[in-house]
Amino acid sequence: MIDVVCIGHPTVDIYLDVPSAHLHTDKEINRKEVCLLWGEKYYIHRLNSGLGGNALNVAVGLQQLGLKSTLVASLGTDFYGDYARKTLEDMSIDLQYVQPVAKTDTSIVMNFEGDRTILSYHADEAYSFPSDLQQQPLKWVFLTSTGFSTFPDLFDTVSGYLAEHPEVFLAMNPGPRELEEVKATTKLLPRTELLILNFEEACTLAEKKELLMEKTGSEQDHIQELMTYFLDNGVKNVVITNGGSGAYGSDGKRVFHQVPFPSNIVEKTGAGDAFTTGVLGALITGKNLEDALTWGAAESASVMETVGAARGLLDSEAVQHKIRDNFALKPKEIATL
Repeated sequence: MIDVVCIGHPTVDIYLDVPSAHLHTDKEINRKEVCLLWGEKYYIHRLNSGLGGNALNVAVGLQQLGLKSTLVASLGTDFYGDYARKTLEDMSIDLQYVQPVAKTDTSIVMNFEGDRTILSYHADEAYSFPSDLQQQPLKWVFLTSTGFSTFPDLFDTVSGYLAEHPEVFLAMNPGPRELEEVKATTKLLPRTELLILNFEEACTLAEKKELLMEKTGSEQDHIQELMTYFLDNGVKNVVITNGGSGAYGSDGKRVFHQVPFPSNIVEKTGAGDAFTTGVLGALITGKNLEDALTWGAAESASVMETVGAARGLLDSEAVQHKIRDNFALKPKEIATL
């Protein structure tokens, strides 16, 4: 039996350090901008590459945890696609449902002063849920960013499949395109067992962007307002991350707050996918949401200590070891619903 089918676009990520830049704060939106001199040439002192993309990272991470994952994706027939296939084969990832396309999605990850800015190229490819895969016994389906594909048809297919297979669970981590077309994405909320978003994404999907600029009320108040919206729309477990503040999770009865585990941060790309891997992996293996948040914190802390979104992912024994090392940082129950 397949534990989880991960559907979404993979990328090849190229990491570089920006040597000479400065930060500018846009006070109107309270966001920082990385500024470089126009027309200037910069020499880079560190350059690395690796695989990325939400679905790929989570598929690799779940495989590391000893679960059987299958990736439904597209990879180019170009140099980057060949590199990605060889790397995934070495990781024993099932590539049966990875279809060939002209170009591979590629991202340039620019690191500067402890954070990263990402420039992404996404091909306009249509994703599907293969009919023969639907005939196989599955436990979970994980839907995430499909780049710039026409995803509503895919979501309709998954919705129909789930209606016919009530025993299969759905996890969602919508990407930018899925968040642009809110109506198509929210149709799946009543069937969603696990929804993972960061705070900005949650505000967008709930159509509550005013919370991004809200001066009154606490972070916890805003998170709970968002969680209540998703739970009222049928989601069973909601997790909302918020950078250095950690993650909040609710099973519909209680709200937990998980602080980040300490980490010797080298590069942050993939930290969110690693957190998703931990939470989803824990739920698949029968853990409750409270325990699942610690798995997410362990995976996220580990990935940030290496360059590459999938390189620091842990096996189940290493996850337990990291949790034991941080036993004092268990999730705190902060509210009941």
